[in-house]
Amino acid sequence: MINRSVVPDIVSYNSLIYGLCNMGLWKRALALFEIMNEKGIIPDVVTFTSLTPAACKSGKWEEAVRLFRNLIDCGTLPNIVIFNSALDALCKDGKTAEALNLVEEMLLRGVKPDLVTYNSLIN
Repeated sequence: MINRSVVPDIVSYNSLIYGLCNMGLWKRALALFEIMNEKGIIPDVVTFTSLTPAACKSGKWEEAVRLFRNLIDCGTLPNIVIFNSALDALCKDGKTAEALNLVEEMLLRGVKPDLVTYNSLIN
């Protein structure tokens, strides 16, 4: 794309990040996320819906929580997938109080906990 003077947009980056995450190439997806930010392209809920669960699957709990905080800082409203990924990361890291605070934040934002939410808390 770049060689043909086609400038990637948020959709292009999201597609590539999604594909890299699905292939288990977490580090490459995160590097692309950083490039996207450097280019001034603001990530959206789709970006974070790919990255946050991939961070958790890779055992990068702190990174998942950092991504979640980044999402909030960007003014993007998290969806249930993002909330559950961050919640799971907190629970696996033994941060029960923070996880329960996150559930309260979910409720305040009108996001109803689901089976995945409760499974993370129970585990």
